[in-house]
Amino acid sequence: MRRVVDMLIVMLLVAVMAGLVWHYRSEQGDLRDYRAVHDAISKLYEKALIQGSVGEQSTKAGFPLMMHAKWFGDSLPINVAVPDSQPWIDIAPLGDMADHPPDPVVFNEEQAGFWYNPNRGLFRARVPMQFTDEETLELYNQLNNTALKKLPRDSKPERQPVSLAKITAAADQAISDAADGKVTSPTMRRRTLMDVKTRR
Repeated sequence: MRRVVDMLIVMLLVAVMAGLVWHYRSEQGDLRDYRAVHDAISKLYEKALIQGSVGEQSTKAGFPLMMHAKWFGDSLPINVAVPDSQPWIDIAPLGDMADHPPDPVVFNEEQAGFWYNPNRGLFRARVPMQFTDEETLELYNQLNNTALKKLPRDSKPERQPVSLAKITAAADQAISDAADGKVTSPTMRRRTLMDVKTRR
């Protein structure tokens, strides 16, 4: 009987030690992820400052209208907190002066890991939904060095970010249309005498 009790005590101690080791490793993994996201946001901000000062297409705040993956070569800063399948970054629409994205929590595959507001020069890392809203908010604050009391959510169409894929596709289409002689925007075409209707 004594041996059984001793074995149970040993097994209990091993289980406690294993739990402590697992918890420690989990905490260390979280810290590594936080540091990786902080470093990624710093790199994005630094590159935006540089490109905003030398680029031609910048906002009034002096930041590039959009970010390009090619600027980073083989060291693209990514948000390790979200699945690899998420797009890299999306852009706040012109005129959006908010500090945070309208959709900071990743719910679908179209949301990018990072949100960029060129009007303010701000980058934010989106987060996956955690077990509770409080844990989700805590993770968002940890990754973005913020102290929000509540996660911002806004479904207004004018606040919805635009994906880089859509921006690139629209630019490619405009170039293609221009090469084909098509007019894609009324502002790109001047009125001519052919536009003036004459009375009969």
